[in-house]
Amino acid sequence: MIFFLFALLLFQSKAQQPAYFLFAEEQFEGIDIYSMIQDRDHNYWFATDEGIYKHDGYSFSKIECDAMKGGSVYNFVINRNGVIYCINLNQQVFQIKNSICTQVFEIPDTGNDMNLLITNDNQLFISTSRNDYLLGEDNQLIQSTKFKNSCYLGHPFLLSDGSIIQHESRSDSVLVFAQGKSVHKRLNVKNIQEPLGLGVLTFFRLDGIVYALESQSKRIYRFDERLFALTYLKTLPWNPINESLRYYSLDDHLWIGSNISGIGAIDAQLKPAFSGNKCFNDYLISTIYKDHEGNYLFCTFDHGILVAPDLSVSDVEPQLAAQSITRFCSDKNIRLYLGNQKGQILVRENGSYSVVSEQGDKQIETFFFWAEHAKILSDVQGFSLLDVRTNQLTHYPIGSLKDVVPINRNRLLLAFNLGVFFMDYDEKADKVSFSKALLKERTYSLGVEKRTGYVYISSVSGLKYMDPKGTIRNLLYRGEVISVTDILGDGDKTYISTRKHGIICFSKGKPLRRFTPKRHDEVLIVSKLQLHRDRIYANTQIGLVVLDLKGNILHYINKSSGLSKNRIIDFHIHDGELWVTHSRGVQRFDLNRINSKIEAPQLMLSRIFVNDVRQRGKQGMVFDPNQKKFRFVFQVATLKNRDNIRYHYQLKGLSNEWLINAYANHDVTYNSLAPGDYVFTVKAENNGVFSPPIRYSFSVAAPFYQKWWFTAGIVLLALGIVTMFFRRQLAIQRKKAQQINELNASRLTAIQSQMNPHFIFNSLNSIQDLVLKGDIDNSYTFITKFSNLVRRTLNYSDKDFIEFEQEIKLIELYLSLEKLRFKEDLVFTIETNGIEDIFIPPMLIQPFIENALVHGLLHKEGRKELLIRFHLNESLICEITDNGVGRKRAREIKARQRSQHESFSVNAIKRRFEILGDHFQEELGFTYEDLETDGNPSGTRVTLKLPTKHKY
Repeated sequence: MIFFLFALLLFQSKAQQPAYFLFAEEQFEGIDIYSMIQDRDHNYWFATDEGIYKHDGYSFSKIECDAMKGGSVYNFVINRNGVIYCINLNQQVFQIKNSICTQVFEIPDTGNDMNLLITNDNQLFISTSRNDYLLGEDNQLIQSTKFKNSCYLGHPFLLSDGSIIQHESRSDSVLVFAQGKSVHKRLNVKNIQEPLGLGVLTFFRLDGIVYALESQSKRIYRFDERLFALTYLKTLPWNPINESLRYYSLDDHLWIGSNISGIGAIDAQLKPAFSGNKCFNDYLISTIYKDHEGNYLFCTFDHGILVAPDLSVSDVEPQLAAQSITRFCSDKNIRLYLGNQKGQILVRENGSYSVVSEQGDKQIETFFFWAEHAKILSDVQGFSLLDVRTNQLTHYPIGSLKDVVPINRNRLLLAFNLGVFFMDYDEKADKVSFSKALLKERTYSLGVEKRTGYVYISSVSGLKYMDPKGTIRNLLYRGEVISVTDILGDGDKTYISTRKHGIICFSKGKPLRRFTPKRHDEVLIVSKLQLHRDRIYANTQIGLVVLDLKGNILHYINKSSGLSKNRIIDFHIHDGELWVTHSRGVQRFDLNRINSKIEAPQLMLSRIFVNDVRQRGKQGMVFDPNQKKFRFVFQVATLKNRDNIRYHYQLKGLSNEWLINAYANHDVTYNSLAPGDYVFTVKAENNGVFSPPIRYSFSVAAPFYQKWWFTAGIVLLALGIVTMFFRRQLAIQRKKAQQINELNASRLTAIQSQMNPHFIFNSLNSIQDLVLKGDIDNSYTFITKFSNLVRRTLNYSDKDFIEFEQEIKLIELYLSLEKLRFKEDLVFTIETNGIEDIFIPPMLIQPFIENALVHGLLHKEGRKELLIRFHLNESLICEITDNGVGRKRAREIKARQRSQHESFSVNAIKRRFEILGDHFQEELGFTYEDLETDGNPSGTRVTLKLPTKHKY
């Protein structure tokens, strides 16, 4: 059995306190604010029990005054010249000019209740409960008035003709100050029999009409400025016991502050502005001020400032404070339904709230009102149907409801975690039935084009659409699966918000256009869409965004509009109001009062520093060459648009690039500007709307040593010196190079002249040996190869470097000639290890091979082996290994045979290595190693380190 509680949840909805946010709470913790004002540069000034504070929109600074005897300062006023005045409890009057505080007057009497007022002549009027004083614009005392009677003077009030009146307590007279004179005038009291003897009259103006409020009885009179007549109107319906009241006339409201907590107000019709007379009952409101942006600033003791951007925007609904509302829906009349975190459904009707369903198993996340049949669909217990006429709640075990769209009067399309179904309603039987699953997978949201019949489905596999025939197809965008956050169907178009592609507008399953809402460079992720009067309302991470149908951002609804939290759980438009729920509660906005036009910020270039010294010069100044450091400070004085403002700036002459700073970063420093002409430009952006740019042009002069004539002289002198120096050095180097080249050429020529005839001599000996033996075929082959070898040798003899491959071919040709002489006994192997694309000096390797053959292998019996191995590090390493008789045995044989073969070519190569080593600045040359086997000589290994050059 389902129990429905019709219990009146709460009471009648009443006017509430304005939506607000806290400002400077940490700055003024433990500090009482008595007064505040804003100067012409939009700086905020605060008078507190600990002195004077200034806030430039970015940071706070305390303003010190050596003459100040006590810290409790109050009663700010500002004259037409922008000079601020205030007073302290030690009867000192101070002036604040150019952010410097100085004492200008000390009240000589001991009267309390001191007040300041600026006259129409821009003079400072000072009053106490006993006397009045007048200071000129030069702060000199013009007049002082001392009264002999002991009456208590009320607060001074400026009349339309410029005269100042003060009520004399316990009397029907006022003191009028005009044209330097003070006179007493009697009041003509009408419409009341009791005399004015219970207190002091406080005068105030509402909608151009002057009123007077009697402090004790709370009677309100209308005051005739011409006849000095008081006409009783009503008694203020707020007379708290043990409360002392303060009065502030501001913006056609009389605000009434209490010494205990809260603040009340009456409007121009003298009606209370707030239910229960007061708002902000958790705070002691000390004063109220309206700044240039239209913000209402309620100053407090110990809690900073409450900032109300718009008095018409109410704070969270107090009746719903404990309900944790998660979803809204509404009928076509006046009922608004709310789902909460407990799974309950509430209804708001005629300003009151009641609970219409029992507590559910989870918070409500899906909520839909079926207007044709007065039923609410929700995801309570998976899927529930509430008949709002009978309050009967029915559960259906189909799955968890995710979204609902109407197809016609009696048919809905439902999205569940298990798929998509049609639900049909039989009006006669008052029953519902469900179709088979149209799509069997987890679905999230739905949308329908009522005029075309196309349905859009967001599922776990992506976006799909169903045509009027019921065919379901996948829907891609630029070949990609679409991840959907919400779907909004409208007539023949559907708007689909996505995580990657912004908002895409479809029609009949085809994309028409796409737009990506952005704030600054931040892409806005939309979680919910709602259409109202050709405007799209989108829930994003920065609050609500209002767009036109082309995707242009018209307005932001966030803290600057009175929204208490930018992170919204759900929103709904009902009966001309925008309802929003967030972590602080539920708020509602009058759509007619939401300004669709974003205002341009008011930018000011406040300060310019050159070499850390503030400049007050005009445009086009020329600065000295040593004045290179420039700092520009700009600002937009704003409380409600801090999250929206960005600065765009550029310094032409340095770069044409526009740079962007966030609101808090409001200064730019250039540490070292070169001489030249510059134009600094800055403009402020408020969500795409820019302020007019501010430009400052200036120049940095070039030092004398950068003048053209100085540069030209230095260049000519330098050219002369350099020319003389290089001519001398060139002559020296040319002479030295010529000497070195001649020496090297002579050395290389001598070496090659020694090497080449020696090699030819040995080769001819081999040919002679073959001819004498009668080996005609080998002689012919030998002569052919010899001629090829001689030709190559002659070609390479005048070259410093040849390709590595050419040297290998030369070695192979030489060894093939020697093999004809040694027959089959000689076996040689050449291992290049893949070395290529290098150049080496010619004719350095062959002599060592020749020595290995003549001295090592020639006297070897049996198989004669020669191994030539190359590997490349920083230089080319060549190892020549033979299995000959060894160097010691070869010397013995040579001595016994008295051989005439001299190794003069190897000695010449030593000198060639020395020359190459000097040229390449590295160690080059060769080493010998005697090889042994079981203590007996088994050959010789010579290792060569050769210079190389790379082809590439």
